[in-house]
Amino acid sequence: MAYFVASNTTFEANAFRRAGYGALSDYLEIDVKRLRFTAEVRERILKRIERTKGSPYGWGEVIALLFRERFGIPIYFDDSKSYECAELLVKAVHEETGIWITDQTTGDVSPQDLWESAYLEGIGIAQY
Repeated sequence: MAYFVASNTTFEANAFRRAGYGALSDYLEIDVKRLRFTAEVRERILKRIERTKGSPYGWGEVIALLFRERFGIPIYFDDSKSYECAELLVKAVHEETGIWITDQTTGDVSPQDLWESAYLEGIGIAQY
């Protein structure tokens, strides 16, 4: 999962590098969803996400999610200095609007949690 910034630019918390910018063309085919907020609110949310540039990847969140989803062990983890992409969006939306867009409010939010959110609307598939 990544955030569209402009033109061919994305922003993501990547498992193999620190949070930062990338190229949309790095993705062969992507399902695109947009937040159901005004363009102005979406822009403020993106600015919050971009402030995490240089942050490490949230491996603790991912491991906790794995234990919960695969093994049914109710472990939750939230490191305030590291991130994974779904977490960035959920937290930025909450900070900007006061709304939790998923039922999961800890740092270990899955892309599936976002995919099922009523606050995101599908707008198509992009192919490169």
